[in-house]
Amino acid sequence: MNTIADVVEDAQLAANGYFERQFDGAFGTELIFPGPPYRLGRTPARRRGAAPRLGAHDAELANLGK
Repeated sequence: MNTIADVVEDAQLAANGYFERQFDGAFGTELIFPGPPYRLGRTPARRRGAAPRLGAHDAELANLGK
């Protein structure tokens, strides 16, 4: 069974460009994300940015339905 480190360091996944690196300003570090599980020629998947932080939408949700 592979560990997370085994998967991130896998030569085959690296050669296929599976992992995407993104700098996270809030943490001041580079994060590694898995890429899409498939690749489509005409409509490739794209990462839009980092996931929202915990509580990032609290104000919007509190006003929902008012």
